[in-house]
Amino acid sequence: MPHRIAWPSPETAHPAAPLQKISGNSSREGSLPPGLWCGLLVWLILPAAQPAMADVVRLHSGGEIRGEVLNRQVFREQHAEETVEVRTLSGAVISVDYDAVRFVTQRPLEVEQYETRAKLVENTVEARWELAEWCRVNRLEEQRNEQLEQIVILDPEHEKAHYGLGHTRNGDDWVDRDELMQEQGYVKYKGRYITPQELEIITKSEQQREAEQEWYRTIRRLRSWIKGRSPKRSQMALKELKEIRHPDAVWGLAKNFSDEENTQLRGLYITVLGQIDGPGTVGPLVRQSLEDVDYEVRYAALNEITGERIEPALPLYVDGLRHRDNAIVRRSAAAIGRFGDERVVPDLISALVTTHRYRILVPDRSATTSFRADASGFGNPGEVVIPPEVDGMIRSGQLPYGAIVNQVTPPAGRKMRKVTIKYDHQNAEALEALQKITGQSHGYSERDWRVWWAASSSGALKPAGSS
Repeated sequence: MPHRIAWPSPETAHPAAPLQKISGNSSREGSLPPGLWCGLLVWLILPAAQPAMADVVRLHSGGEIRGEVLNRQVFREQHAEETVEVRTLSGAVISVDYDAVRFVTQRPLEVEQYETRAKLVENTVEARWELAEWCRVNRLEEQRNEQLEQIVILDPEHEKAHYGLGHTRNGDDWVDRDELMQEQGYVKYKGRYITPQELEIITKSEQQREAEQEWYRTIRRLRSWIKGRSPKRSQMALKELKEIRHPDAVWGLAKNFSDEENTQLRGLYITVLGQIDGPGTVGPLVRQSLEDVDYEVRYAALNEITGERIEPALPLYVDGLRHRDNAIVRRSAAAIGRFGDERVVPDLISALVTTHRYRILVPDRSATTSFRADASGFGNPGEVVIPPEVDGMIRSGQLPYGAIVNQVTPPAGRKMRKVTIKYDHQNAEALEALQKITGQSHGYSERDWRVWWAASSSGALKPAGSS
């Protein structure tokens, strides 16, 4: 039997039990050695100097034990014939065969305590608010947000939870403040929102702005000639456009061609950007690779992100993993998968499953203004919010970038209202990128990926022959 469990006596289950274990001869002599008293006194005076950590023991079977490994020397000395002794968070001592352990890593004790509490918490506003407050006190921001999200599902008008999540009122609905400001055309710079024009003024010198304006006027003229009625002038303008190599021309090119309705001209724009040296081309290329409506243009832009462009492009694609549009999230993950950079593994883990909001019309049957949709389908029980055939296609992967459903006009006399739904998308591109970069496969379980990554990146103790 690989697992043997020994329930603790009241003495060993007591929080002070580990001190008795450390002292070695304290049970025989009834006191700690004098030298150890000094160390214990320092530990009591400076408890914050070393944050409390818990061991996570992952088994080859996929299970795990959380607590404190009592005999670490088994790993250091690779005593495969021995067992691993683990005191769990509840105080029980479990014995596990050495060969059954895949790896051991450490995480903050508060995180392990949270996961235990989160599994047992009642699904009520009061219980989840209490756990959210515990997270706030223990500085577990991500875990606190998890509980606040659950609270606003249970009570869509819970103001404190919305404010804690950074939401703000927008008419009758609660929305994310950052998303609202972005939709209104603002960008965040050093903690405050400004217009893109203000950002350009701040970040560029007067001489550079003048040079860019001059190029902008030149490129606008070339664009008008290309689309004009004179074939001769059009050919001349095309030739001149293709010969542009100056970095100061990037801004003018983007202003004139990034939203050009002619797909061929947008493709030419990508080609011209690709032949200009300097970091200024990276932003426009990344944006086009993520946002262009044409797949071929997006692919052409992504193909230009090579060599020295990869390093400055990587954080832009990481930002894309947090985009409110799921299509942008998936395209960003696919791009990152090309580069194979381990530094972005934590960001890809966060992007495995992302939650997105959608505004739809539903029959006005209750006061509910916000609810969550998951793999079981959109909406409240018995109420179809999205056509079932579309929902089936989304869940079967036939619509990897989602779908836009135009609501039909409600029957006369039928009162309808707009609600915000939340849908959890499993992003296959993020999973594929993780598998390619790490050689691991933990599915869409964010926690399993994070536990493995903590062990891998921290050089945690691993038994011989583990994978």
